[in-house]
Amino acid sequence: MTGPQSATAVSTVGGQSAANVASGVSAANAATNANTGNAIVRRDGAGSFAAATLTGALAGNATSATTAGTVVSATNFSGSLAGDVTGTQAATVVAGIGGQSAANVAGGASAANAATDAAMANTIVRRDASGNFAAATVTANLAGNATTANTSAFSGTLGGDVTGTQSTTVVAMVGGQSAANVAGGVSAANAATNANAANAIVRRDAAGNFIAGTVTANLSGNASSATTATTAGTSPGFGGGLAGNVTGTQGATVVAGLGGQSAANVAGGAVLANAATDAGTASTIVRRNASGDFAANTITAPRPPSAERSAAT
Repeated sequence: MTGPQSATAVSTVGGQSAANVASGVSAANAATNANTGNAIVRRDGAGSFAAATLTGALAGNATSATTAGTVVSATNFSGSLAGDVTGTQAATVVAGIGGQSAANVAGGASAANAATDAAMANTIVRRDASGNFAAATVTANLAGNATTANTSAFSGTLGGDVTGTQSTTVVAMVGGQSAANVAGGVSAANAATNANAANAIVRRDAAGNFIAGTVTANLSGNASSATTATTAGTSPGFGGGLAGNVTGTQGATVVAGLGGQSAANVAGGAVLANAATDAGTASTIVRRNASGDFAANTITAPRPPSAERSAAT
């Protein structure tokens, strides 16, 4: 409290300024049970008040609520449900489950409950305790063996590589080849031989050999037992010894003869020919000089007939 005795003024109340105290009194006096913004709530004579949204942990039942935005827990509610479950609290109805109508769900449940291992039309198959079930006809791509099947018959006509009916099957193709080609190939293969037989497939004998007239190919390796090489391409080497006019091995060839003459005779003739001269040298072959002349000591020739001698004179 401030001021003189005749003009006192309240400056604070309980630590609050006089202005704050006056504002709080005004707000308290303006309290109302109506939904008025920025106003203090004052319950009416029945203890009720109106509000737009209440935020908090609620306890008890909202007896006249028409909508529950978010509810922690509630014992009872009024109004009707919507969605997969419809109706009121006392008469709920399942309208659908997972996008399926209640009728479809109920029908599926009934069919599932009526499933059986017996061959009953329009029922779901349920295997027995051994995992088996009975059926009239099963249409599928089967894997494994039908161990107790009581029939092996079928009707209709086959198509593809095998044609015809069950009792008259015909192999038409094998691996893209006609049956005639396959049969011809089998016959030719069965007739294969190691002998030199025309138009036959070659089959090696027990030693891996076969006989042929002429083999045309680029050969690799050595023909260890060949007696004649008609035409050879190129070969960097060969084994074994040579025979005929040339003998020896690849690394040590020897000319044994030439044109029916021994190597010694051929060599001797070559030496004499190379030593030929136009001079009168004993035991040498005569070779005329550039003028066609040569020297000799004595030339011995057959005596011509008398007539020829007269003509010469």
